[in-house]
Amino acid sequence: MNSIEISYNNVKEEYPEYQLIEFIQKVLHYLNIDMWELSLVLCSDSFIRELNSMYRQKDEATDVLSFTQSLDNIGGRIYAGDIIISLDSVKRNAELFGVSVDEEFKRVIIHGILHLSGMDHTTNDTMEPMLIKQEQILHSLKGDA
Repeated sequence: MNSIEISYNNVKEEYPEYQLIEFIQKVLHYLNIDMWELSLVLCSDSFIRELNSMYRQKDEATDVLSFTQSLDNIGGRIYAGDIIISLDSVKRNAELFGVSVDEEFKRVIIHGILHLSGMDHTTNDTMEPMLIKQEQILHSLKGDA
């Protein structure tokens, strides 16, 4: 069983924790991932901008950051890492892309999990293998909490 911790940094709790955990579990199950420990931090643009500046030398807000800890199996568990999501950026991107906030939020959760699993992309081109996989998962889990 996977272990997921949810926390909030200077944003209100807009999503019930059990729904977030349930959705993340479904994504991990889709990817045949088990025994992972990961955390999800929901935050504002200002917090993610600080992290983006500190760790990626990009002084701008972004929608999602992933910090991989280890994919080594330690005592039967894998400490995968942390996913940081700016709810401000998710809402802005949803409007920009003409999708619901819920859909965009699920998209960036999947995106973060794929990064933790070792996938990466060099551009935001929709033909990037990681982004294709992201959309396949999103489509497959459409309607799930």
